[in-house]
Amino acid sequence: MGRLQTEVSELETRIEKDTARLLRENRNHVFAVRLAQRAQQEIDRVKEQVENRGVRFDCKKGCTICCRLEVQVLPQEAFRIARVLRDRPDREFLVAALAEHVEAHRGVTETHKRNFCPFLVDAACSIYESRPMACRKMVSLDVERCKQMGESVPSDPEMAFKSEAIIKATRKAYARQKLPNQTHEMIASVLLALTDLSAEERWWDGEDVFANDAPPPA
Repeated sequence: MGRLQTEVSELETRIEKDTARLLRENRNHVFAVRLAQRAQQEIDRVKEQVENRGVRFDCKKGCTICCRLEVQVLPQEAFRIARVLRDRPDREFLVAALAEHVEAHRGVTETHKRNFCPFLVDAACSIYESRPMACRKMVSLDVERCKQMGESVPSDPEMAFKSEAIIKATRKAYARQKLPNQTHEMIASVLLALTDLSAEERWWDGEDVFANDAPPPA
């Protein structure tokens, strides 16, 4: 466990330092949102390293068990997803589906009572390339245990600890630049980012635009 603790600590330090430096050198909201991809790729890299040492995750395309879970995202991740979706020809339909999902889940706390993520299409993630860190780190060692819909996913310790270190370091780096860095529920956040074109710049100016986890009235 000592080796893993050292690697986790070093990873967190590196991510925070590198992210903070890039934000200082590129002082604009467009870059700050685009930078979300860097942290996401770091989690992908950890997964690859874990698999290279022989760990076999049980997740496969078409497995949608975790797609009922509530997903928490950082602001820059919500804005990044919204950028990808904004020019889609079915944008109006998508906005309506997101709004319906948000409304249907007000006050819902039990996972088994949640509907599937509205980004799930034909048993596959339609935003896979821009999916948030919370989804990327959600890889299971035992899908049968996942079917019990417990509070946690059976995961590899290295994958779990390093993923959390990347998320923590990213939040700290954005906080150092005085950018809101709290996580919020993904669907409501993406909905707001899609429908409020001023949200991204207001976030850049220091406003926690997702504080209420709900978009303003139409």
